[in-house]
Amino acid sequence: IQFKYAIISTGSRPIIPKIEGLEKSAYVTSDTIWSLNTLPKHMAIIGAGPIGLELGQAFAMLGSKLTIFERGDKLLPRFDDAIASAVKDGLDECGVSIVYNSEIISADCQSTTTLTYKTAEEQVSVDVDALLLATGRTPNSSGFGLDTIGVCLDDRGGIVVDGKLRTSVKNIYAIGDCLGGPLFTHWAAEQGAAAVIHALLGVGVSPKINHLSMAMFTTPEVASIGLSAQALEADGVHYQRREMDYSHIDKAVAEGQHGSIVVLVDSREKVLGAQIIGKDAAELIGYFAPLVAKQKKLYKLVSGILPYPSYSINIKKLASDVYFDKLSTSFFIKLLKKLRSLAK
Repeated sequence: IQFKYAIISTGSRPIIPKIEGLEKSAYVTSDTIWSLNTLPKHMAIIGAGPIGLELGQAFAMLGSKLTIFERGDKLLPRFDDAIASAVKDGLDECGVSIVYNSEIISADCQSTTTLTYKTAEEQVSVDVDALLLATGRTPNSSGFGLDTIGVCLDDRGGIVVDGKLRTSVKNIYAIGDCLGGPLFTHWAAEQGAAAVIHALLGVGVSPKINHLSMAMFTTPEVASIGLSAQALEADGVHYQRREMDYSHIDKAVAEGQHGSIVVLVDSREKVLGAQIIGKDAAELIGYFAPLVAKQKKLYKLVSGILPYPSYSINIKKLASDVYFDKLSTSFFIKLLKKLRSLAK
């Protein structure tokens, strides 16, 4: 097959960690877990990222005992502490147990799988009926000749591209998981559209990483876009929090839903990032996507008449509260008030 342009979109595959005995043990990944025919009585998951938490909670809801092993000391470190705490509460309610600061030493498969792990305090063995590996994914970038045509890879095996998504061979583009991350379907789709336009027209704009929204479909649901508080603080960027609890949303109260909307803005109220936890978080985060992408102020959400009762109308209320707070302290409004009092 001869071509003028090509786009590589070969995706990724699960990372299989180097654990003694694992190669002889029965395990599943996010690619193969769907082949399970029976519900495990006790499932262990290595890794507490979105895949581990989403699938783990799902199996716990179906009735499995769930133990998740996490190397770090914190759940969802990129999220606001209150949001991470709420996710933890949701997992606790489903009976999910998370072992922090843990390292899996070995896996021994007999009639069941015996995992041996250690923490700072002890070394423990536990028997499980199923083992899910959720330790990340690695790019599918080898085995089909990229090295023979000069397409460069980075240290992690991701295909290296420029701002137009071109590889080191300029008529070959690459998108999605094979670049090494972020690993989201919607991110790959945006890159794919941009790569086609770049290749066919020679112009276009590639998606920017800080415009990327993500959602984690746990219960409660979590979504975010833009920069987190941790990232802003690490870069020394001054920001302010604008927050609304679901207890102020009439529909949430009626439905017995809990959650919060947190928006991070700069001194001019331009939206730097947002995080939502609670029902419809993945839908609601979309309201902030154009504000982050276009560097617009939170006030922009004041326009438009939204239905009541709904969750979305309270995003407008959050923006309205900020808008009128700013308006009430502006020099122009103070001047109008003074002129009006003089006219009386």
